[in-house]
Amino acid sequence: MGWRVVFGFVAGALSVLLVHQTATYFGGKLGFGGGGAWSMAPVPPFGVPAIASAAFFGGLWGVLLTSIMPHTGRGVIGAVSAVLIMAVLMSLVGWFVIAPIKGRGIGFVASRAIYPLVYNAIWAIGALVILRLMPRSGA
Repeated sequence: MGWRVVFGFVAGALSVLLVHQTATYFGGKLGFGGGGAWSMAPVPPFGVPAIASAAFFGGLWGVLLTSIMPHTGRGVIGAVSAVLIMAVLMSLVGWFVIAPIKGRGIGFVASRAIYPLVYNAIWAIGALVILRLMPRSGA
């Protein structure tokens, strides 16, 4: 279980840095929503760069991803299930927990609901690919 946590954290953080932020950048350029990729702007409460905060929380989401994977099945069906679960869960937390904490009220807006779902699904796909590329620990 220990290696699963480490690998999940690393895969989640790397997926933010390499996959999610790239998708956000190009999505913003194409008018799909998003933007501000790889932002170094400080975020409260500690003033760390936004990208560092995003990578850290991506790592935590990666730990959750590796925790649910054994329950979603194997192969393509399991991977698709894990991606869908993570995309929906991450979006719900963003809309109904993070946005109010940041003082933005409820973050769900039906006309823009697709953006976080797509970007979070892209993150999950990236994390799964990174996990697949990691060497096995033997544990």
